[in-house]
Amino acid sequence: MIYNRQPSGPGRKRPPTSPGKRKDPKTLNTAKEMAEAYRMLFEIETNLREFVRKTHQKQYGHTWGKNDDIQIDLNNATFFQITTYLTRNPAMSFKFTSKEISDLISLKSVRNKVCHMRPISDKEFQQLEQCYRMVKSKSKRIV
Repeated sequence: MIYNRQPSGPGRKRPPTSPGKRKDPKTLNTAKEMAEAYRMLFEIETNLREFVRKTHQKQYGHTWGKNDDIQIDLNNATFFQITTYLTRNPAMSFKFTSKEISDLISLKSVRNKVCHMRPISDKEFQQLEQCYRMVKSKSKRIV
């Protein structure tokens, strides 16, 4: 029988340190910031989905999902598909300025970094915060 054993002695590799034992404050700060960035992205995407849903309900009624002119599956649409939809749908295009749409589309690279656990710069974090505030503000206006 062959056993998978770690070599013993001075050449043996140490197991990685568990996250709870790591005391590097910079890493801890980055982890907290990344968690906050993920939360903001989640809320932006969720609010945009709800924004589209409510806008269509106002314009087309509660059966808007059966309208052939509406070409989006909100349950499965990606962030990029939703932001692109905002620019291409007449019911949505007047709700956001071209700069706001551009800002949302430019979040794609920030979103990819956050979702793939790559640190983002302070500038990118501020960009995310700005878009987060804008989307929250817009979503409060539509009821």
